[in-house]
Amino acid sequence: MNHSFRQASITDAEFLSKVIIEAEKSGSNLIGLAKIFGLSDDELQSYLIQMLEEEIEGCEISISSFVIAENNGLPIASFGGWIEEENEDDQSSSILKSNLIGFTLPPNNLIILRGNQEILKDIQIAREPHSHQLEYAFVDKNHRGEGIIDQLIEQLLSNAVKQNSRVTKSQVQVFENNKSAIKAYQRSGYEIVKRQVSSHPEILNFMPWNVKLLMEKKIIMERNAILEKVEETLKRVLKHDNFEMKDDLVAGDVDGWDSLTHMMIITEIEEGFNVKFRLKELNKLKNMGTLVELIQSKL
Repeated sequence: MNHSFRQASITDAEFLSKVIIEAEKSGSNLIGLAKIFGLSDDELQSYLIQMLEEEIEGCEISISSFVIAENNGLPIASFGGWIEEENEDDQSSSILKSNLIGFTLPPNNLIILRGNQEILKDIQIAREPHSHQLEYAFVDKNHRGEGIIDQLIEQLLSNAVKQNSRVTKSQVQVFENNKSAIKAYQRSGYEIVKRQVSSHPEILNFMPWNVKLLMEKKIIMERNAILEKVEETLKRVLKHDNFEMKDDLVAGDVDGWDSLTHMMIITEIEEGFNVKFRLKELNKLKNMGTLVELIQSKL
C-alpha cells in the first residue's frame, strides 16, 4: 500500500477533530465528550478545532501529539502519543486538557460537566508520569486491515525515544468492548496490566462501556536509534557530517574530533541519553561500536 507518515500540523486540525470524535466512540455510537458536556456533535467538533489550534503540547488534544498516515496525499488515519509531564510546562496531561476545556467551552457546559463528575470518576485511570501515552486512534474504514495502526505506533514510539531515551514504557487505555483495538495493541506488544470497572448505574449513558483496560508495553531503545542519536551529537559538536557512522569508527578518523571536542561529545551524550559514564568505562572504549554498547547497557 502507498502509505506515508508525517507529523501533524495546524492545517490538520479539522481532520484531527474527526479523529478524536471517531475514537471517542470506541466501538459504539456514543461520543462521550459530547455527552458529558451537553454538546451536539457539531458543537464538539467546533470546540475541538479551537482547542487543537491553541497548539498546547503534551496531552491528547495537542496537534504535536499526532502522527498522520496518508494515502496518495490524503489523510486516512492518525494516532496521538506523548510523554506524560514532559512538555514545555512540565504539566500533567489532565491539567493541560482541563485548561484547554475551561478556556474554550462556555460556562454553562462546564456546569453540566460538574453535574456528571460523580458518574465518571470510577472509570478514570491516572496517567503515569514520564511514561509514553497513546490516545485517540482512527483509521478510515476503507483502509482498515492494512497494518496502519502498527506503523503509527512504531512511529510514535520512535518519536518518544528520540525525545527521551530513558522512557521505559508505553501505555494505552481502551474500553473492554473495543475488541479490535485490543487485538491491534496486543499485536504491537501491549499487555493488559489493569482493569478499571465502574458500577455506576448511569455510566453507559456517558461512556461506551463500563470497563476500561490499561495496556502497557516495555520500550527498549534499539541499537540503530542509539547510533542515529550519537551521529546527531557528533554533527552538532563537530559542525560537519564528513564521516561515516560504523562500528569501527574512531576519533582519529574524524576531522575535528580532538581531546577538547571529545569531552564535549561525551558530555552531550551523557545528557542526551540521561546516563553517566565511569572513568574506567570511558578508558575502555575502542571505537563507535563499543560506545554504542556502553550506552545500551545503561538504558
